[in-house]
Amino acid sequence: MHDVDKYQLMAKQAMAIGYTVMNKKAKENKIFDAKKALKKLEQNRPTQSRVGLSKLRKAKAALENFEMKFTPE
Repeated sequence: MHDVDKYQLMAKQAMAIGYTVMNKKAKENKIFDAKKALKKLEQNRPTQSRVGLSKLRKAKAALENFEMKFTPE
């Protein structure tokens, strides 16, 4: 199965190269639309991880200016 995925990726790369060679004004988002891919990943993510991600962002923001102070005993 790994070989099939590898060949599929090679075919997509060849198509992208062909598009850029043949088109005078090739655009990056026609080859790979990052916004669309991120949106699709976000939709496929379970809701529980979305909550976890928002909590992680809040915790990161809260700890941004935190400094640990160690006192020798």
